[in-house]
Amino acid sequence: MNFPDFYEQAPVIHTHDPFAAVLGAAQGGRFDYHYLDAVRLAGHSCPTVAGAFLIGRAALGYALSGRACRARQYCRAYARTGG
Repeated sequence: MNFPDFYEQAPVIHTHDPFAAVLGAAQGGRFDYHYLDAVRLAGHSCPTVAGAFLIGRAALGYALSGRACRARQYCRAYARTGG
């Protein structure tokens, strides 16, 4: 199936799972999630899918301070309310 070229221009979510590395599920335990993955999971591309992908990426970046996501590792994230 052919997809539009701009899908490849979307940012990529990089994650790391040490257990996946041990199991050999991914080379070095690294998983990269692309916008195309979100489109395939949703079954279509629309502003909501694109927004959810970008918001999820931003939330991971905030929660993990810009480091690669490390699965199964304790992490704190706080939401600010008010001024």
